[in-house]
Amino acid sequence: METSVILIFSILEEFSERQKEVSAFKLYTGRNIDLVCIHAQDDPNIDDTWYGGSKYMSQHILMGAYKSLEIDKFIAHLKTEVNWEEPEEVQLLVYDNRTGDEIYRLINIFEAK
Repeated sequence: METSVILIFSILEEFSERQKEVSAFKLYTGRNIDLVCIHAQDDPNIDDTWYGGSKYMSQHILMGAYKSLEIDKFIAHLKTEVNWEEPEEVQLLVYDNRTGDEIYRLINIFEAK
């Protein structure tokens, strides 16, 4: 079993605050979720645009893969425990092979106003 997630949110968000709030989610193991940012800010050997292209991404992107992730609880956490400034831009790509789907599913955490 595997659950992979890619969390996408506005570049206008205060990144360190949102990452801290997202990371407060507890996995079934009792550990906090540890999504990683696509920007290589902590590694001087990797250029910030390692992901390709000719410019920086215009969104914050966090990602992670887990043996099992209670996706409904994680979505509820994103809705209620994170103080989004631009909630209409929060999206989650989810791959969960327990569903039998072989594709990522896009979830708009908050519907556009």
